[in-house]
Amino acid sequence: MRKYKAVLATGVTGVLALAAIGYGVAGNTGANTGSTSTGEASVSSNSGSFSMFFNLGDGHGFDPDASSWEAYLDDEGIFEGLVIPGPNAATKPIPGIATSWSVSKDGKVYTFNLRKNAKFSNGDPVTAQDFVFSMQRAVNPQTSVADGQGPVTVNNLPIVNASNIINGVSGYKPTDLGVKAVNNYTLQITLSRKDPTFLRDLTLPTSSWVVPLDPKVVNAMKPSDWSDPTKIVSDGPYELTSYKLKTSATLKPNPHYYAKTTLKSITVYYNSTATNDTSLSSFKSGQMQEVQLQPQDLAAVKSDPTLKKDLKMYPSSAQYTFTILPSKNTALQNQKVREAFALAINRNVITQSVLQGAGAPAYNYYLPTWLNPWVSKYAQAYNPKKAQQLLAQAGYPGGKGFPTVDIVVGSTTDPVAAAVQQMWEQTLGVKVNFEGLEWGQYVNALTTQLPADQVGFANVSTNAIYANLQLPQSLLSWIFPSGINLVNGYLSPSNFQAWSTINNNSNLSAAQKKAEEFVIYQKGLPNSVLSNLKLGIQAFATNNQAKMEQYYGQQIQNAFFISIYTPIVPELLSPQVKGYQPDQLLLIAPPYWLNNITVS
Repeated sequence: MRKYKAVLATGVTGVLALAAIGYGVAGNTGANTGSTSTGEASVSSNSGSFSMFFNLGDGHGFDPDASSWEAYLDDEGIFEGLVIPGPNAATKPIPGIATSWSVSKDGKVYTFNLRKNAKFSNGDPVTAQDFVFSMQRAVNPQTSVADGQGPVTVNNLPIVNASNIINGVSGYKPTDLGVKAVNNYTLQITLSRKDPTFLRDLTLPTSSWVVPLDPKVVNAMKPSDWSDPTKIVSDGPYELTSYKLKTSATLKPNPHYYAKTTLKSITVYYNSTATNDTSLSSFKSGQMQEVQLQPQDLAAVKSDPTLKKDLKMYPSSAQYTFTILPSKNTALQNQKVREAFALAINRNVITQSVLQGAGAPAYNYYLPTWLNPWVSKYAQAYNPKKAQQLLAQAGYPGGKGFPTVDIVVGSTTDPVAAAVQQMWEQTLGVKVNFEGLEWGQYVNALTTQLPADQVGFANVSTNAIYANLQLPQSLLSWIFPSGINLVNGYLSPSNFQAWSTINNNSNLSAAQKKAEEFVIYQKGLPNSVLSNLKLGIQAFATNNQAKMEQYYGQQIQNAFFISIYTPIVPELLSPQVKGYQPDQLLLIAPPYWLNNITVS
């Protein structure tokens, strides 16, 4: 259901990356019971209505087995999986449809005991077979093709054969997925390797496809029906009762939910463009009880004694990052040069002055410091003197002889990029151009080779999840599709031209392009990049914390990419709202679980 691993170019107002928050959960290592609770998700009665701002909406509907922005609501309470986030997001997951679970001695087989009173919103019982149906449907490549959307993300859950099936590997079919209904109320999931964080990861939005679907209903649906509330049947505490395309959605309690619900109704207001944002006025008028502020509104809110009390600042997990662009000039392939550019950035000035406190220094493309404090020990902190020394050692004293530097972003304005431009010019003595492009131009720039008198950086961002989930599982799976824009700038000019020829060859299928391009990456990437990726693959295979930290630390110290800040999301939350735990996996910080919220 999620859009993951897409490169998102943004200014300070437009970062729509995904990030994660820690639950601090360790998985069971033996045949232990995960919980013996009968697990009502809430015991309070309907006590109020809740209205919130949700700045994501692409009109693709609420199918949990395909990728859609609207479907972020699915795992907040429209659908319910085996486990759900607890009342405090920092605690371990609590029983959802599963009341208890056990784990085999080798840590690979999870057996979930399902509650027998769980029902869909149409009254049909929820069974283990409904989980099997949904999960096999999610990994079937034809599901996303039929919906005209992207496939779900399966890499975060090492379920047997999931990756091979969804990637269309010959010989693998959906029924080969490592999931089995032992009986109507016992579900068994088999992993390809021991995963101590499996239960924690079941609560991530990337795992929202691990929910039940009613086969008789879904098999009769067309893709467009996933935007029609009268056609959607779900098992969560709330059901979708109205939906206006990219405008609003209304949720009401599921009349057949096994526990009590905490809210009488939920109204979600979509707004896909900052220029049309009216969230502050809507909060003041009482139309919305939770809103995300635009940066230009933050100063006014902080100066208002009443609004200031309702202001919340939530760190996100998106990293505003620069990666190097392909060029006929190889200056940025010199580690000393990249380090010089990294050390010439004053992140404190950017976060406190440019962003007015709505950001925190970042040092790794994948890892926010608040989620991974150990990242700080590898940080390339502001050091203008050392930056100048390194650039001189690389053969460019005072910036003399260095090619023009382009900063490319996917928006016409970007105050952070403008600040970096000034810092580089003043500290390093190089000429820097700011290139604020429309989205289509930006995407084209990522795969366009700059001339010999120019080098460049592009602003990219991605979802930041737990460190162990970001590790590469193989060189192939890391590069395609998300790693391309991170490594193309490291190809020699001739290798990039060979890559470009393949990429633009309309006579080749996608699979043929991938195979031929992979050969270029294997032979053409620098040893420093390849050895770092191999270290990450080893860390993944061995679940080795020390190797994992070394892998990410090398990326920072070698300045493979230069991260600058993590957005801090300013939100206004009404004091009437209790139990709101922000999901920091999303920049807009929506609630983890709607049925934890009460409104007085």
